[in-house]
Amino acid sequence: MQHHLIFIPGAGDHSLLLSIILRLYSGLSAEIHIFGWRSVTPSLADKQQALLDKIDARFAEGNQISLVGTSAGARAAINALAARRDKIHKVVSVCGRIKTGPYLDKLTPFEQKELSVRALKECEQNLTTLTSQDKQKILTIRPLYDEVVPTDTVPIPGATNIVIPSIMHSLTIAAALVFYRKRIMEFCIRGCKIERRGKK
Repeated sequence: MQHHLIFIPGAGDHSLLLSIILRLYSGLSAEIHIFGWRSVTPSLADKQQALLDKIDARFAEGNQISLVGTSAGARAAINALAARRDKIHKVVSVCGRIKTGPYLDKLTPFEQKELSVRALKECEQNLTTLTSQDKQKILTIRPLYDEVVPTDTVPIPGATNIVIPSIMHSLTIAAALVFYRKRIMEFCIRGCKIERRGKK
């Protein structure tokens, strides 16, 4: 059985840099899922269903699935966990705002789009349905300072929450995925029997 990582970019749907970073995750299969934050169509429900369909397909192929969501992508990942907790092994949230909090009006102009805000509110609601065992499947990573996502809206009680010595939103996402990739990979594969790609 192979462990498969699905990376979900944030609001910009940027995949070029992420595709380069993924080459560092050797030994595991991985792909990028573009959620479609920049478009109002299809609906949020349809976008979320497309992610669930991909999870179902990869799971049916015999893979163990973990999700890595960056920024807004973390909301989609946690919403997916709530819907497919029997198929998702781990979730990693990197600089992901998963609570509305008192600073919702300070989201960046793009994030003020209804799609992203609704996903955030759904994420906050879905967190209340997760059991303590579900929350143990989650790793959150946040910086010392983030100009986009208030750092107190990132950690999840009951999850593994770490702070890395970094500042700024985009810089921290890149730093976490590159310099903390071993921590991310070890967290994702912990507790599962896998066959690493290229090894027997």
